[in-house]
Amino acid sequence: MKVNVYGKVYSKEDYDKNEWTIEGEPNTTITVARPATVELTCASVVNRIPDVINAKPRIYNNK
Repeated sequence: MKVNVYGKVYSKEDYDKNEWTIEGEPNTTITVARPATVELTCASVVNRIPDVINAKPRIYNNK
C-alpha cells in the first residue's frame, strides 16, 4: 500500500480534495471535492479518546 499526505495553505481559488486510486482489475479512482475536513479530523480525535484512556502506560521513543 502506498499513501502520500501533503500539507497546503489554500488560496481563495483552491479547495480541499481527497483522491484515492485503487489499482487492480479494474483500476478505480474516487475523488471527493471539498470534504468536511475539520469535522472529520475532530471526529477522528474524539473517537480515539477511549483508546488513550484505556492504554497501558509506556514510554515511546521515536528515534
